[in-house]
Amino acid sequence: MAIRAGAHYVTAMLAWIQGDDERAAAAAAAGVILAKRCNFHVGLARLRFTEGLIAWRKPNFGAMTALIQEARDLFEEWPEPVGHGLCLVALGIAARAQGEGLVVSPDPTDPERSVIHYGPPDPAALAQAATLLDTAHTLFEPVGFGWGLATARLYGAGVAKIQGDRGRAVHYLREALNRYHDEDDPWGTGAALSDLAIYAAADGNEERAVRHFGVVAALQERGGTLLPPTEHAGQVAAIAAIRTRLGETPFAALFAQGGAMALDAAVADALTVPTTAPNGRRAAPDPALAPPVELSPRQIDIIQRLADGETAKEMAPAYKLGRSQVHAHIKAIRMLLEVETDPQLVAVAIRRGLI
Repeated sequence: MAIRAGAHYVTAMLAWIQGDDERAAAAAAAGVILAKRCNFHVGLARLRFTEGLIAWRKPNFGAMTALIQEARDLFEEWPEPVGHGLCLVALGIAARAQGEGLVVSPDPTDPERSVIHYGPPDPAALAQAATLLDTAHTLFEPVGFGWGLATARLYGAGVAKIQGDRGRAVHYLREALNRYHDEDDPWGTGAALSDLAIYAAADGNEERAVRHFGVVAALQERGGTLLPPTEHAGQVAAIAAIRTRLGETPFAALFAQGGAMALDAAVADALTVPTTAPNGRRAAPDPALAPPVELSPRQIDIIQRLADGETAKEMAPAYKLGRSQVHAHIKAIRMLLEVETDPQLVAVAIRRGLI
């Protein structure tokens, strides 16, 4: 029975890697039943961990945390440093989401989708995330688990970025990129390259950043997209902003150059992104710290409606405007607050006390 439970775990993980969460959930559920019947605690821990990954991709951080915590408790009963460490990485990811104020709620118009909001940041949760990820890294070192070491650093870099520590973030990203590349992991290599490209763009090296995003796109075609939408927000926003500034034709040409670039060359180039912003340039400033902006009552109301999950189409009747006119108002507000996306707009408005 334990062997059958283990087989269900392998099936579930392969299905998750392939993006088939429905098949992954069914296999994991069947495996859990078998593992419980024969008291196969390590197998149960692995299956609960897999269910946590499925919840993450929804994304449902509450369910993810509960499942991963159960897996962690089970792993602690056995000498399983890799399993324990992976649970700490997952819990660190969930704590990071709480720390940056990320809130996910069901889309009232489409039960298959989620609406992402950003509330006030939680420094204590960010500190907890950093501790969990550093502890995982410590657990992986003695056993030489390269993929785990890279992943702990990748998400540790995300925490450092939110905390405003560019030096630590870039240092961690370089370490993660080197390890993922050594492991021949297209998913991890692409994730680290993408985050370093965002720093390059913030430093004014937009052409270099676009080429790297082209490399990332080629890697994603090879390795698939394992992550939930919340993990791609920075890349999507950076690409949209650069495409607007450069124009579609120059952007497409640079992106194609990146797609044809040798991976070794791209990695070597990305590893030269500096840990400090060059030439005194302030990289990726927080719009919430910008000078105050005067907004009209209608503009404040539009931001509040965005925070409540309303779309431009849903807002239009309240203002007796067309959907395109509401879109224009939202775009104007984003320009005033110096942000690129609606989630960033809501987050900045909350941090400034506008809503």
